[in-house]
Amino acid sequence: MNANDHGLVKNFNAEAKIERYRLVRFGATEGRVETATDGTKPLIGATGIHGAPSAGDRIDVLMDRVRDIEFGGAVAQGDPLTADGSGRAIKATPAVDTTMFIIGYAMVSVPEAGIFDQFFIAPSALRG
Repeated sequence: MNANDHGLVKNFNAEAKIERYRLVRFGATEGRVETATDGTKPLIGATGIHGAPSAGDRIDVLMDRVRDIEFGGAVAQGDPLTADGSGRAIKATPAVDTTMFIIGYAMVSVPEAGIFDQFFIAPSALRG
């Protein structure tokens, strides 16, 4: 891989503070993103080693490939992932007759919240 090939990275303005290694979705204002707090709206990517300290700050959103993320709970390798209340990746488990947006799939098993590890970005939706 070319050392300068960083994959699909898009720069946005933050709606509010966004932590590093979190899932994001489009914000209320066009051209802005916010921390994803659940799977009710489409998830578009993840932040990397830099977050956005405050509203209006520029932030890079990683939108493809295998990336690092902070997990919000235990997951098994291959589990579909959505966002918890603070933008961490958790196992997606949609309720019956409910659609849940996912960001992709866990590349590893993680035993508990607070672990930083890899996931594969493949946005889609699951129906319970």
